[in-house]
Amino acid sequence: FSGLLRLHLERFPEAGEDFAGAGRYPRRRYGWMRYGAGLARLFGSAGAHGAAAAEFEAALDCHADAVWARGRLAEMRLCQHREREAFRLFHEAEAGLEGEQAKAHVRAWRGEALLWLGRFAEARKILDSAVSGGSQLAFCWRGAARLLDGDVVGGLDDLDRAIAIDPYDAEALVWRGELHRREGRDAAAAADLETSLERRGGPWALVNLALLSSKAGQAAKARALLARLPASLRAGIGSVAVEMH
Repeated sequence: FSGLLRLHLERFPEAGEDFAGAGRYPRRRYGWMRYGAGLARLFGSAGAHGAAAAEFEAALDCHADAVWARGRLAEMRLCQHREREAFRLFHEAEAGLEGEQAKAHVRAWRGEALLWLGRFAEARKILDSAVSGGSQLAFCWRGAARLLDGDVVGGLDDLDRAIAIDPYDAEALVWRGELHRREGRDAAAAADLETSLERRGGPWALVNLALLSSKAGQAAKARALLARLPASLRAGIGSVAVEMH
């Protein structure tokens, strides 16, 4: 339980230490504990996809119906360029559930994965199905897919709905901020991104807010925002950082 609490607090290295002993126990009986270990490995260090995937596999050995472990494993397979296996896992997760809304949530997750891959038209189709099935999670990702597919009005409508449903949806705030940024509404974009950061919006909120700060001539603020990124990501934004000088 200490490990779960530290995961919630985003203290991933410490959570990893708490879960380190989980592998000593028989995975068929205690593998459920390995899901938390997988999250700690996934978020605690760059390039740990293989180790995280092994933890999620152990969780599935214990509970084959562990939907969250199967979905996370699907994400790991995408990161390992094993796309066919990833979508097989998403389909298995949906097939193992009862109830249309539960299935719709997994379809929303699959739609998000298609969004990652730049397959926006496919993402919109599956996210339409998820919304029809009652998944409120789908509004954020369908809004993003609509935006990236050129439907700014539809994207804003979905993102507004996602935030109305859950004002603490930091990801939806990041996407709506990006929509405003692309449309030149810098004040609205900054407001959404600042709010997202207050709600653990993650690295993209920092990067997009840095871009806005740089555009406004606030180079020092932009560099300070980028300095808050995890070390594993800072090396990958050299081209962005150049704009801050």
